[in-house]
Amino acid sequence: MTNRFNKENHLHLLEDLAPSSRVAVAAAALERMSVGYAIWAQEKRCSPVESILDDVWAYASLEGSLPDAKFIESLYTDPGAPATLESPYAESFVEALQLLGLFASKQETMRLVEVLQAAYNMSDNAAGDVLVRYNDPQFDHRLTSDMDRLMSTHPWVDRELAAQRMDIAEAQLSSDLRSLIGHLRTRARAHPVVSASELDEIRTFQAG
Repeated sequence: MTNRFNKENHLHLLEDLAPSSRVAVAAAALERMSVGYAIWAQEKRCSPVESILDDVWAYASLEGSLPDAKFIESLYTDPGAPATLESPYAESFVEALQLLGLFASKQETMRLVEVLQAAYNMSDNAAGDVLVRYNDPQFDHRLTSDMDRLMSTHPWVDRELAAQRMDIAEAQLSSDLRSLIGHLRTRARAHPVVSASELDEIRTFQAG
């Protein structure tokens, strides 16, 4: 599959930013990833996404700390519970949060790059979910080159890549962390990786 997320390029871009700005860019990606988890958590009465993201942004603002590893681990979907459409999106969000937690403990910029990659992967998976009926008897669990091209050039994938470029560009120019965080969080809320209405679109498509 053609993957337009360039891990090494993202690493160089983040390493050129101020350390606090790097975290803010990753926090924005995590915020964009949160819609599926938000829906899943509300249905399962789990930890609300708003409190988790408030902690993430407090950490990015140098005014707080992230949830501890044990708490993050507790957020994973129950493997024994019936799967819902949102379950894999919720799990991807938690995995990205865990990556941010690993960064907090070891300060390895690559963990932040992997948060951005997780957001990209979510957009790519969402494109697949709205293009390929996985329950179709004719689907043999292999992607054709045409499917691959359609997924990699889907508007949802383009949107996420554009959001990452805008966040990094703004972080490169900003000298005010508080202002940067305000702009990044507002934009992330307005342009999620996949919105609630797009998840409904996927649900309708997969139902045939």
